[in-house]
Amino acid sequence: MKLTKALFYSTLLVFSTLTLNTTIYAENSQQYSEEYIQQQIKKAFDAYEKEDYQTMLDILLPLAEQGDSLTQAIIGDIYHYGKGAKQDYQQAFQWYEKAARQGNAYAQHNLGFMK
Repeated sequence: MKLTKALFYSTLLVFSTLTLNTTIYAENSQQYSEEYIQQQIKKAFDAYEKEDYQTMLDILLPLAEQGDSLTQAIIGDIYHYGKGAKQDYQQAFQWYEKAARQGNAYAQHNLGFMK
């Protein structure tokens, strides 16, 4: 019985945390559709392939600033590797951290190597 209660409360805690994180994300960002974000990321990578790094950054930065974890991780890469902006490990760490706090596994992985 105690194990069942513990499992129930643990599940409830996880569910409420996920719901809260989603709510916070929605309140802190514009409601970009997943399709729109993917289109912007494709445009950014097209710019990257043309070595138009400033355009890439201009496309991704607004999405990252609005809280999209995937674009935050990509901005982290831009600063980490110095493609599109001057290499800046502190900026890379900050962007990876923002994405990691939203559960982005790639950003969490990169943070682990930076610490």
